[in-house]
Parts: sequence; C-alpha cells; structure tokens
Amino acid sequence: MLQNLLFKGDNLSALKALRKTHKNKIKCVYLDPPYNTGFDRDHFSDSKLSKDWIKMMRERLKIIKELMQDDASLWISIDDFELYSLKMLCDEIFGKENFLANITWQHKIDWKDYKGKFQLDHTYILAYRKTSSFEFVNNIRPKTVWHEHEVGGRIDAINESQNLFGNENIFSTPKPQKLIEYIIKLTTKENEIIMDCFSGSGTTGAAAQKTGRYWIMMEIGNQCETHIIPRMIQLKKLKNRKSSKKRNNSSEGNFLYFSKPMYYPSLKRAILQ
Repeated sequence: MLQNLLFKGDNLSALKALRKTHKNKIKCVYLDPPYNTGFDRDHFSDSKLSKDWIKMMRERLKIIKELMQDDASLWISIDDFELYSLKMLCDEIFGKENFLANITWQHKIDWKDYKGKFQLDHTYILAYRKTSSFEFVNNIRPKTVWHEHEVGGRIDAINESQNLFGNENIFSTPKPQKLIEYIIKLTTKENEIIMDCFSGSGTTGAAAQKTGRYWIMMEIGNQCETHIIPRMIQLKKLKNRKSSKKRNNSSEGNFLYFSKPMYYPSLKRAILQ
C-alpha cells in the first residue's frame, strides 16, 4: 500500500530502512543537499572537508539508485563549490551514459557571506536517469537554462516561506515550489512516488501533494516539527476544503511520521497496516 512518509533523523538510516519496502519503486528523486560552501546556515551545517562531503553523498546516492525504478530520474541542486565533485561522483554511480544535463537555474542570489568578485546569478541542477528506459512525460524536451520568471527564484522561495511560517521562522535556503512542481511534471505521473532526502521546509512534499503524487521526505533537523508537519497539515486542510473536486489517494495528505531512527525498523509493518 502506497503511503506518504516523513522521517526525522539521519537520512542514511532512513534510506537503509526503505531498502526493505521501496526497492525499485521511486520514480523521481530531488535532492537539495548542503552545498558545502563553508558557511553554516541557520538550519543546517554547511562546512565539511570536501572528501567528507563526497563520502556523505556517495553513501546516500548508492542506496538511492537501488530505490529508483529503471525509468526513474535524479535531480540535484548544487552550486560551484562541489559541482564538479558531484558530477564525477554521479558519473561513477549512475554512469556517464545516464547523465541527462547540467541545468543552469538563473535566479538572483544574495548570500550574505559571499565575498567573491562576481555577482551570483545562477546555480545548477544536475540531472541523471537510472537507465536508458527513462523518458520525459509526453516526450517533452526541456531546455538546459531555466529562468526565474519560468520556474521561480530565491526571492519567490523566501516570500513563500515568509507567508507559510512568518517572519520569525523563515527557512534559510528554501526552493520555490514552482521549481519542484516543474521537475515533477516533467518526470512523473499521478500516484507515482517522489523522494527528497534533504527536505528542509517540505517544498518537495508540498509540490508532490499538490500535483497528486506520493512523497517521501527526510530531514535531520527540527524543521520536521517547525516547518514540514505544519506545512503538510495546512495543505491537507486546504485540499479537504475543496471537497467538490475529485481527489486521488496521494492528495489526501495523510502521512506516516517516523520521529526517531529507532522507529524505522517498523516501517514495513506500518505500511502494511
């Protein structure tokens, strides 16, 4: 039985638990990992030795590949700090032949700790497929440059976070929901599963739920309670108010919450119930 799932804790432990229930079942994976900029954020640490960051990503990507369907795709937001290390790592795990694109996401950036010589106007999204059986929905051929007026930008994401959580609880590095919805619609159909292992404020789950997909999210920080759960409950209430419209199971908004890694072994039993 398909369920929306939220895990609080180390995503590596959650991914290992999903091996027992979701191997070859995920249709799309979106990741927004720490970029390893050297500047810690309000909600997460962003300072590792590059070799440690690569090790962290390798451990997770290997299991993620196991969970993906043969026709699934992987999308990873990143910037210049670890772009080339990540590209080499994904080539190693998924194969160079399964590289789809390095997408330039053009949007205004204003990092308070950035002291470089250039004005930052873009970040990247690396896209990979698991196998050659992957196809875009309706055979769309997306461009490799995405503009903020098309898919949203950092300012849009900050405004969304402010509207959802208030001035005192804005998430530090959100992504615009429009961006995630675009990826979801390019790669999946209703009732398929989207997974995000670095869920932040829950944008991927909100985008999946809005578009009638199932979602799996993981977050190590307290954002599970302060951002993700309130956001998903609010979205569920909004959907329920539109009772005159037909809804599928995935958009009902119910989800299983595993608040501690000690509960992860009960995942299979909880899903069957």
